[in-house]
Amino acid sequence: MHLDDKCVVYCPLSLGDHVAHVFVNSIGRALEFMRYKVIYYEDFPYVSDSSMVSYMGKTKELKMYQEELDEKHYIDRISLILCYKSQILIIWKSVEKLLNNIKELYLRNGAAYSIRFWIKK
Repeated sequence: MHLDDKCVVYCPLSLGDHVAHVFVNSIGRALEFMRYKVIYYEDFPYVSDSSMVSYMGKTKELKMYQEELDEKHYIDRISLILCYKSQILIIWKSVEKLLNNIKELYLRNGAAYSIRFWIKK
């Protein structure tokens, strides 16, 4: 496989050990080994249930960054999450509970919406 040298690959941390997320994460780790830039993100909804131990195991060789999200990007993220219609009622029981969970996640560090991501140290 050859990617452009300027290519950045985004992969889930695989916090919830969802089989597809674990698979994509392992591809990211292989690409990292090949010296591609890989950015890892928190898997939603698994991030809400993840323990510190899970984070430590998945991020021990990575450095965390946090970035503020403007309202447009926050709304864009909600729109993308709402595409998973089949999972909303199973996991959250209602759209309202899902939206509350999203808000808690993105406001966890203060008054501004923010996201966290990890890059190899």
